[in-house]
Amino acid sequence: MVRFPLLIAVVLTGCSGPTPPALTEEVGAPGRNVLIIVLDDLGTDKISAYGEHADSPSTPNIDALAARGVLFRNAYAHPQGTATRSALMTGRFARRVGIGDATTASTSIQLPLAEITIAELVSKSPIFWDTVALGKWNLSGSQSDGAFDHPMQQGFRTHRGAMANVEDNLLEDGQGRSYEHWEKSVHGVLQLSDVYATTDTTDDAIAEVTTMPSPWLAYVAYNAPHLPIHLPPPDLRPDWANDDSDDLVKYEAAIWAVDREIGRLFEEMGDDLLAQTTVILLADNGSDGDFVRPPLNEGHAKATAYEGGINVPMIAAGPWVSHPGSESQALVQDLDLFPTIAEIAGVNIDQLLRQNGTPAPIDGRSLLPLLRDPSAPFRDFAYTETFSPNGSPPYSSAIEVIVTRDFKYFVEDAVGDAHLYALRGRTDDGPNLLADPHGLEPHVAEALDDLLEDLREIRIDVRYAGPGS
Repeated sequence: MVRFPLLIAVVLTGCSGPTPPALTEEVGAPGRNVLIIVLDDLGTDKISAYGEHADSPSTPNIDALAARGVLFRNAYAHPQGTATRSALMTGRFARRVGIGDATTASTSIQLPLAEITIAELVSKSPIFWDTVALGKWNLSGSQSDGAFDHPMQQGFRTHRGAMANVEDNLLEDGQGRSYEHWEKSVHGVLQLSDVYATTDTTDDAIAEVTTMPSPWLAYVAYNAPHLPIHLPPPDLRPDWANDDSDDLVKYEAAIWAVDREIGRLFEEMGDDLLAQTTVILLADNGSDGDFVRPPLNEGHAKATAYEGGINVPMIAAGPWVSHPGSESQALVQDLDLFPTIAEIAGVNIDQLLRQNGTPAPIDGRSLLPLLRDPSAPFRDFAYTETFSPNGSPPYSSAIEVIVTRDFKYFVEDAVGDAHLYALRGRTDDGPNLLADPHGLEPHVAEALDDLLEDLREIRIDVRYAGPGS
C-alpha cells in the first residue's frame, strides 16, 4: 500500500508558527540564511543529546543546538557517505542520479552536472542568495569531467576544503597525508595545508558566514571523525586522550574536537546572526564499526543497512522552530534538506527541470512543518539504498531498505537475503523476524505486505536519469 506520493511538491502549510513572507526584491533577508553542517561517520551513539549510549563522548555544543531546536529521533541517511551527500544536494533518491556507493578523490565518478543542487536551487529564488561549499566535497573525482571545479559548476560561488578524505594523495609528492598535512582545494586548485582540517573548515566557515550578504546558503562538511585515526592538536584535545590512547579513544577525541569547533563557529556568528539562520546538522552515515562501543553491535554500523548504519543524527534550529528543545519522531531523510531550503528560499519545486531540461522529481519533503510542530504528520515510510558500482545500472550488488516507525525491511540484490525487524523502542535492530521458525504473527505479516507493496511502487517509479539514460 503506497502511503505517500513519491513525487512531492513543496507547499506552504497552514501549521502554526512562523511563516516566511512572500519573496520579492524588497522583502529583505531576515530569517532566511541556511547553514548545513555535515559530520562524517558519526552515529547517534556518539551524540550525548541522543542518550543512546551511556559512554558517548561529550558533545555540549551539538547538545545546545538540540536545546534550541528540534532533534529528529528517526532520521535516515544512506549507508555510504557519497550517496548521502548526493541525496542532500539534489533531494532525489540515489538510483535517480546513479550515486549509491562510496567514492574516493581519484575516481572518475561525479554527481551529474545535469542535476540541480541546493546552490542552483536558491539561484531560482526571487531574491539573490550567496552560496559557499566548505570542507569535504566527495561528489567528483579528479578523473571526472568536473574534477576540482565541480562545486562551482554545480552552483556554489566557491569551494574550499578536501575533495574527499584527508588521506587522499593526488599531488603525489611522496609524503603521507593526515589531518594536519592534507590536500585542500581552493576554488578548484589543490594546495597543501598544515592547518588541522577540522579547524581549517571552521576558519573558512567563520570567514564566510560572518561577511556574506543575507540571505546565504553555507554548506559546511567536516571530515571528522572519519579515518585516519588521529589525536587532535593540544588546544583541541580532551584531557582523557593522549598519545598512548587506543584508537577508540582517539576517534572519540576527534568527535570532542569537532563539537568544540562547531561551538566556535556558533560563538563567532553571535546570537543575532544565529537567530536569522536555519541550522541543520546531520551525519552522512553511522559510526565506523571499529569504534562502536558494546552492547551496540559493531557489525551493524557504517556501510550497513542496520540502524547503526543509516539512522543518523539530525538536528535543526533557527527562526522557524516554534518549540525549542523538542524531539520529533517523524521519519525524516537526508533528501529532505533540498525541499526545506526550497521553501525557505521561496522556490516552487513542483515540476522542477534538470539543467538538461528533463524532469527532476523531488523525493524529499520540507522539514518546515516539523519545525513548526514536531508532532505534525509527515511520511509513513522512509526509503534508502546502496548499490555498486556508481553510475548507470545494472548493478553488481544492491541493498534496498524500507523503514516505518515500527518495522524495517531490507533486501539484498532484489531477490537475495531478506530481513524484517521490529524497531519500536530499539536503538539496534534485534532479531530478523523472517528467521523465526514459528512464522510471523498476523499483524507483522500485514506490515510486511505493506512494506513489500511500498518497495514495489518505488521500483516502478524511481528510474535512473543520469548520463546514458
